[in-house]
Amino acid sequence: DVVNIGFNNTNREKVTVRVINAEGKVVIESTTNNDFIHFDISYLPAGIYIAQVIKPGQLTGTNKFLVRH
Repeated sequence: DVVNIGFNNTNREKVTVRVINAEGKVVIESTTNNDFIHFDISYLPAGIYIAQVIKPGQLTGTNKFLVRH
């Protein structure tokens, strides 16, 4: 019911993390200065999602994950 996403953020920059569904729609978006973020995904429909980590001006990482209920 929770996804934990970790990333390199040693300078404590503002990082935006987006979760995108299979249709390309942003379903979750949040900003942090940490090197991790937690999302409650219990309400998301089952399926494949992509998490994007975006530092100022650049996409720094993507990961796929599966939601099953």
